[in-house]
Amino acid sequence: MTGKKHIVYQIEAIYLPNPAVIPTIVNEITEQLLAYNHPYLVLTMLFEGCHSVETWQYKFIKLISLIREKNPAIKILLVIDDWYQTDTSFIDKSLVDDKIYINFFLLLVHQRLLVKGESPTATHWSYDKNNKFLLLTGKPNKPHRIRLLYKLKQQNLLDHATWSLFMDQKNYYSSRALLPELSELEFYKFYLEYEKNPDKIEIVTEQGRFHYSGIPYNVELYQTSLFQIISETLFGKTSPWLTEKTWLTIINQRPFLLAGPVGTLARLQDMGFRTFENYLTTHYDSIEDTEQKLNAIVANACHWVNNINQYADNIAQDVEYNFHLMIALAQKNIAILQQFVADHSLNCDIEEVVTFEDTSDYKLRYLNSDCTPGKPPATADELFEGWYNNIKDPSWPSCGSENDFSTLPKWIQQECIEVFGYKKS
Repeated sequence: MTGKKHIVYQIEAIYLPNPAVIPTIVNEITEQLLAYNHPYLVLTMLFEGCHSVETWQYKFIKLISLIREKNPAIKILLVIDDWYQTDTSFIDKSLVDDKIYINFFLLLVHQRLLVKGESPTATHWSYDKNNKFLLLTGKPNKPHRIRLLYKLKQQNLLDHATWSLFMDQKNYYSSRALLPELSELEFYKFYLEYEKNPDKIEIVTEQGRFHYSGIPYNVELYQTSLFQIISETLFGKTSPWLTEKTWLTIINQRPFLLAGPVGTLARLQDMGFRTFENYLTTHYDSIEDTEQKLNAIVANACHWVNNINQYADNIAQDVEYNFHLMIALAQKNIAILQQFVADHSLNCDIEEVVTFEDTSDYKLRYLNSDCTPGKPPATADELFEGWYNNIKDPSWPSCGSENDFSTLPKWIQQECIEVFGYKKS
């Protein structure tokens, strides 16, 4: 068997503001290339597809320039999530020798479930065998997580639901800020009453973060669900980004309401999927106001709880159609990867180019580090900003220096001090 001709390196860490990231990546890549003498370097940007190109374009160009400076003979290939496809025309032949775009999370769910069999999938949808909808909230400290759950509770809809709500100290304070209408005691009682882990998943906690990739799971949660409210990673006016949360619902053949960014349903429709809006009372995909959108989702959930039987035959056809379309798109992405491997004679399986295992800890090695040999020490403001951006939730405001720390909301200051051990230098 022919030996490997390439090494693979995930470069999602370039999203981080830590000044050590780029030189560290360059040094590690150079060491591997020298050790293995492979002519191809495959760079991947797949797991974190929600960052504005403007925030990393310059760093990407700098990274490639430094890699080529140290390794002039190699060919550089790039595999990138197609979320970026319309915004990355700057990545031309002067930067990388070849690039492909894939729908990474769609393919990840397909490979881990239908190829590797890490969890079974629900095989069909039936109205008469299901009586509760599903809401898996993940990290609760976002408006379309705990605030949506609270709004459903206010409309007495949780009697018809299976939901998850995990809380730790970090997420307690930031979640509490999303329900300002409750007193401290009322919020604490709400949290105690509605905290739930229906499939008894194990949450991985690392340096103040907890994470769960969605796989494996208890298939009964899907099989017995009337519909699902998908709480995507992002919400609001940001560009649509579809993660495993959406594809798990589609591959398990559930009708859904989608709590995500403006235009997310339109993005799915552009891909050919059916998004069930014909069976709702309120169209919600284009609503920009957070409160109005949450209210619309709640109103639609109420409508389906009481009336989904009216649309049962059509919905059953739609969920099956979506399932088969997802399979077809996964096969298309597999073909793109296989052709990429063949074009460069890499002599390997696609999973030796793209990993489908969860890599949620890729940022951790850069926390509070700036140890690049020969590099001037980072300024205090650079170190503080790097630390803050590594622990901040996407909903938190930016904070570029310690002097700006006092301008942050009090609950964020408290979380930085109590959870992450912040002490002003």
